Amino acid sequence: MIKVAVAGHNIPERKELVAELFKVMKIGDTVKLEREPSNPFDRNAIRVFYKGHHIGYVGRKYIHLIPVDHDLEPAHIDNLYQADFMHIGIIILD
Repeated sequence: MIKVAVAGHNIPERKELVAELFKVMKIGDTVKLEREPSNPFDRNAIRVFYKGHHIGYVGRKYIHLIPVDHDLEPAHIDNLYQADFMHIGIIILD
């Protein structure tokens, strides 16, 4: 089991959409993870999708926890909270 946080969900292009989706997200909901080797900032980037919407990326500081050959499914929302910011945690089962 690997626990990670979602990053990039507060950028202007996604902020409004993710704020709406956050209202319906529940712990245990499935998320889809997809590697993005063509990402110009990080060739190890892993995109996070919720109900078909790109909501962010596995946080860069967590990428090293996920071996390159590790199966990214199943993955589920593990924790959610909102204080001054939204936090979305996911868990990748092995």
